[in-house]
Formats: sequence, structure tokens, C-alpha cells
Amino acid sequence: MADDAKQTLHTQLWNIANTLRGKMGADEFRDYILGFIFYKYLSERIHLFADDILKHDGVTFAELDEAKAEHRRCWRPSKRRPWTAWAIF
Repeated sequence: MADDAKQTLHTQLWNIANTLRGKMGADEFRDYILGFIFYKYLSERIHLFADDILKHDGVTFAELDEAKAEHRRCWRPSKRRPWTAWAIF
């Protein structure tokens, strides 16, 4: 990326951050932003971890479809363990 493009991007991001911050102090805003950055980091790490676990199944975390998985689940009484009221199969 050219230096001019980097400077333009830097200026635009700084202006967006100032607009989002509004009347909030810079120190207080920093605390919120650092929290979001940390959350993003954790999210990326969990995706990498899940991809590593799912590698042997030939699927990635992004390919999982929660709606289809939810449809396949059914709740029914457990016959193997009568002391457990319900089990997921």
C-alpha cells in the first residue's frame, strides 16, 4: 500500500473513531475499544481452535450450519440412564 493511501486510511479511521467517541473521554473510549479488540482476538483464536479440531472431519468452523444442526437434534427421554430426565441424541 502506498504511503499516501496509508495516510488517507489512517486519517479516515481516526475521524471515524472520533465520531464514535462523541463526548466520551479518550481514556474511557480506549477501554471500550481495547475490550472489543480483545474480543475479536478471542473470536479468531476460537475459530482457529475449532478448525483444528474439525480438520479430521474435513469441515471448517465457518462451514457449520447451526440451523441444520438444530434441526437434527431432538429431545427424548433417556432409556440408558433412568435417573436422567432428558438427554440429547
